[in-house]
Amino acid sequence: MALRVRKSGHYTRGQKVTVIYGFEPGDPALPANQDGSLENPRRWFKLLDNAGTDQETFADFIDEVLQSLEVSNLENDQHRVLLWDNLSAHMTALVYNTVHGRPTPNVFTIIPRPPYQPKYGPTEYHFAELCARLRQRVQPDWTRDILKLEILNILSELGRGGRAHNTFHYCLNFE
Repeated sequence: MALRVRKSGHYTRGQKVTVIYGFEPGDPALPANQDGSLENPRRWFKLLDNAGTDQETFADFIDEVLQSLEVSNLENDQHRVLLWDNLSAHMTALVYNTVHGRPTPNVFTIIPRPPYQPKYGPTEYHFAELCARLRQRVQPDWTRDILKLEILNILSELGRGGRAHNTFHYCLNFE
């Protein structure tokens, strides 16, 4: 998803920031203050100083996510489903092998979201919220570093308090 913050300032048209973002809905069985609970779902993000995502960058990001899941509390549910869009960098053999070639008792399944169906992609709603909040906060004197800091601040807030779970529920029941 590519959206622009349309305010003039130090962040110019030739500069790009790419956000890679993933989150899970949260586990209602976990206490509210625990990582992975409904109130505090796990989120992963990476900011890049360029446009677009290549397969190596995406595979590294997915590897970080899966490593963090493997060391967390997956005793009760060792199966995780990964959902993303059909970007060519997401659909490569490198990414597939990063997910399925792991020496772990956990099972990870990839489900590509149907093409041209963003309504079924929970991250699309979070990206829309990120953009809306950025539009409210942006200032003309922002540098790229300030922009990135604000993006990180917003991403750290998204999905808390059960909102990530609600987003997943909405996407699963979309008609």
